[in-house]
Amino acid sequence: MDHTPGPWRICGGGRKDWIRIDAGAVKPDGDPDSELGGETLFYTNELNLMNPEAKRKVISYYRLAAAAPELLEAAEDVLEQYRKSIVPIGPDLSDSIRVFLANAVRKARRA
Repeated sequence: MDHTPGPWRICGGGRKDWIRIDAGAVKPDGDPDSELGGETLFYTNELNLMNPEAKRKVISYYRLAAAAPELLEAAEDVLEQYRKSIVPIGPDLSDSIRVFLANAVRKARRA
């Protein structure tokens, strides 16, 4: 899978009726600078139409999505270090890394 490299930034939300995730270069006003490779990846302007609970959920989903590139990079680093490690670790941690973390990385990288 090819994704836009991180870091991704979250803008809006809170008291605003919109929220978006941007990546790449930004202009002085904070908007993405498309001439320098900046772009908006996700956007909704319907927060004002949601009840407070739904709005909180949407904002939390956007926060998680904005962290995705760094989370994927961290997971891949842990897997690499695990594969290179000669220090024994407990079976529960080993299974968590070998099975769950590896599956999550495969899911993220699936084309």
